[in-house]
Parts: sequence; structure tokens; C-alpha cells
Amino acid sequence: MKHRNRGRVAGLSFIVAVVACADGVERIAAPSASTQGVADGGQDATVAERAALSKIGRLVAISLADRELRHRLKKDLRAAPFKEHKLELGRYLRSADGQQLLRRMGTTGDRSADAILTTLDQVRSLELYMPVRKHREEWVGDGELLVATQLEEDDAIVAFNGRGQEIRLDASTEPTQPTISIVASETRFDQPMPIGSKNIEDRNGQAIGTLMPPSFQPSGRDIVRVVRRWWRRRQWWQLEPWRTAAGRAAWIVSRVLADSRYPRAVDPRESGDRGSHSWSDRPGEATGRRRSIVLGRGDL
Repeated sequence: MKHRNRGRVAGLSFIVAVVACADGVERIAAPSASTQGVADGGQDATVAERAALSKIGRLVAISLADRELRHRLKKDLRAAPFKEHKLELGRYLRSADGQQLLRRMGTTGDRSADAILTTLDQVRSLELYMPVRKHREEWVGDGELLVATQLEEDDAIVAFNGRGQEIRLDASTEPTQPTISIVASETRFDQPMPIGSKNIEDRNGQAIGTLMPPSFQPSGRDIVRVVRRWWRRRQWWQLEPWRTAAGRAAWIVSRVLADSRYPRAVDPRESGDRGSHSWSDRPGEATGRRRSIVLGRGDL
């Protein structure tokens, strides 16, 4: 009888242990409510951004159905000091130049300007530009525009025409119709193209064009630096007349004259402009540095 009781107790203990282990596994595997809430909150925020961006893109597209407003935007894009003539959308709409577009967007959406800016603030920083080089160099402000929107690089490109109708575009194929893009900012707007940059292929000022850095021309100071490096390698300072005081004085005077007459060379390739998607020019090509060519950046 005692053996039977001991068996029953042992069996009952085993069942209790199994249930306890199962309960522990369930507690470990099940996600906490706070973790699930954070994940859902991040997804909801991105969804809200995409929805707000679509609203902004549609309002811009309908507003640009007006010919006068298209020409105003073309002028403002052309004035932007970046390779692809990009505008920071939030700053532009809050500026005096962007007030006309902002008012038209409010009229189109039957909303106040403050309401439009509130919707814009729901999205990360955005930039507005014409990414296809052929469009920038041929579009003179006439004809209907498409306004394309894209928040993340992997998102589908959603565009709107002047009637507010949604159109899907393929990222691998350039649209034939002139297209303005509103995408997440990648440009360093505090790093404009260098002074002396030239706008090319702009139909004598009628189109937006493409801003290119000035061709690099070595200054007198750069030439002196190259010659000095060559002298050092040849060790000419050990020979006459460099051993004499007169020779050293003449060399110092030549350097001073070169430094005073010629400005320091600036790397023309410095720019904050970068392409934002596959239609753009090669991303970052305006920011590349080639130390073998640019002599004024610490080669010596």
C-alpha cells in the first residue's frame, strides 16, 4: 500500500513539474506587450509618413497644373545652387519664394497654409527636384507635369498628374513625361556648389539645366608647391645657389609674391548634392575628390 502511494505521489510530482516547465516556456516565448507596442508604433509612424507624403505630392501636382506657378517653380529650381537644382521643400514653402505654391496647395485642398505645413511636419525632411537630366535640360515650364513621391528607397514610386490621379512609376525606367520628385532629403543643403560653377544645357536660360563645378586651373601657388616638392626629391637645396643667402632670399621672395597674387585653389568637386534614386545622376559624383588631380588639398 505504501508503494502505491509513493508511486501516486511521484506521478503527481512529475505532472506538476511538466506543467510548470510548459508555463515557463510560454512566458519566455510570448512577446511582451511593451515590445509589441514599440514595433507597432514604428510601423504606424512610417505608414503615417507615407500617407502625409502622398497628400503633399497630390496637392503639389494639382497646384502645378497652373502655368504661371510652373514657371515660378522652374525659376526657383534653377536658382538653387546644387548640381540637380534641389530645393528643401519645408524651407521653400516657408520662404517668400514658396508662398505662391503654398497658397495654391491650400486652395486646392480646401485647407489653410498652417494645416498644409502641419501635414508636412509629419514627414521627415523632404527635397523637391527634377531628377531626370533630360527633363531638366529640355523642360521650359510648359505641358503637364508628374509629381512623384517616395519615402524609402525600396518603396514603390507613386506619382500624381495635374488632375490628382495616382500613377505608378517604375524605378528602373525613366518616365517620358517631365517629372518632379519629392523624396526624403539626402542633400547637404549647407554645402552648395562652389562659386564659379556653370549651368549647362539650359536652353539659354529657358530650362533648369544642370550645375557643374568650374574647370580646375592651377594657380601660381599650386605651381610653386609642385616645384617645391620636385626640388625636395631632387635635393637641390644642397647645391648652389641654394646654399647662399642670396639664393635663399630670392626663393623666399618668389614664394611671398606667389601667395599674395594668387588665391588658394578650392576643390571644385565639393558639393552637398547627391542623387536620391535611380533616375538621378550618379549619387555623390559631385562630392568625389581626386587627390592626384587637385593639387591644393594636402598633396605635398
